[in-house]
Amino acid sequence: MRPANRIHSESIVHRLSALQDYLESVPVGNGVEAEALSKAKGQFLSILAMVERSARDDLLLPQLNRYLTSLVQMADEIFVRSQSRVPKPLIRSVHRELDDLGIPGLPLLVVGEPNNYSTIAGTLWSTLYAPHLNKGRAPKRPDDIYIITLPRLEGGHHLWIPVAVGHEVAHIYASLNGLFEDTLMAEEWLPTDIECGIEVGDQLPQQKLWLESTLLNWAREVYCDLYAVRRFGPAGVAAMADFLAASETSSSDILDPDYPPAWFRVETMINALPSLAEHPQYETLITIWDPWIQSQKLRTMPLGEQLMSALNANLETIQGLVESAPTASYDVLANVQSVEQVRDSLLRGFPQVEMPTGGVASPEDVLNAGWLATYSRSDSHPHPRQLDALVGRCLDNIEFLAIFGDGAARQDGNPLTTRHHTACNPR
Repeated sequence: MRPANRIHSESIVHRLSALQDYLESVPVGNGVEAEALSKAKGQFLSILAMVERSARDDLLLPQLNRYLTSLVQMADEIFVRSQSRVPKPLIRSVHRELDDLGIPGLPLLVVGEPNNYSTIAGTLWSTLYAPHLNKGRAPKRPDDIYIITLPRLEGGHHLWIPVAVGHEVAHIYASLNGLFEDTLMAEEWLPTDIECGIEVGDQLPQQKLWLESTLLNWAREVYCDLYAVRRFGPAGVAAMADFLAASETSSSDILDPDYPPAWFRVETMINALPSLAEHPQYETLITIWDPWIQSQKLRTMPLGEQLMSALNANLETIQGLVESAPTASYDVLANVQSVEQVRDSLLRGFPQVEMPTGGVASPEDVLNAGWLATYSRSDSHPHPRQLDALVGRCLDNIEFLAIFGDGAARQDGNPLTTRHHTACNPR
């Protein structure tokens, strides 16, 4: 090593030592989240050892300092923000959903940047291993840790559980099963006369590839949205709509190659629900979004309209993929009574999940009841923050009864799921 680089190298090793000391001091408790944290912690420590070896390489030194900074930021995101900020019912729900989908492994839920959820396992580990810095030295990415980042403020809300358990877990399932790359032929969906009309390259083939990639990304998002609706019914729509409207993930007047316009996603989810005309409380939950949808539509770009038309023309194919998942559909019409009873108890400030007629409400019932209570509350009812906390207590009570209760289970013997396999057909 050149003498001029020795101080730089020792500085990196010193920072690595401090990060290693910090990681070794991170407490790891019991349960699913602890096991996932322990595995991630072991991976981090192996990466630090690899970086320390690289710190003796003159050619790598200029980039290692920046890389180490990114390691510190990721360690903060995974190990600091995962502590006590992620609700236990959410962790249990994600783990159960992965199990039901036949996905082996552990969920690791951490608090990330504002206004976005993400399933970033592949990106995260490849970034950590920095293959451009450590060619041939990086250990294999763990296949059994699924990392989901949650927005800092809202991600811990119990009412937003359908976003993580429905939409984000669907991303993991679709990726592992190659649903889009192997099944959907986006190039066959594009209208033959479509014109790009924006700068994505000089050549027509480049523009066509960009359009195909955009359409495939949009189809992926719609699939995950519809999966959330299939699993949670109106609660899936309410949670996703609330998230999309609050975060403004995709603006109508900017064509985003990753996400379709938020209004289109909400409208598509609403259309996937069965008719709720006989249940005005649910109808209100859905129609409340109509003015927002109509105002957003006015700003839609012509190219966006063409891509959305292509998606609508192939919506049946996407819905078929959603229905092929091994998890159960939530039958909103079969569970109206349970939902109403839980809603009434929430508005009274009481987390009641045991039904007067016997049995226990499901988590899906509770989440639907929570959204109904949120939109029907008055000043005399609990504050939305209190309602969300009550929903969390309901979910904890269901878990407790599943372990210690007797005779409280549903027909299939499991109070934590509903087994009404009813398709979410468009109205």
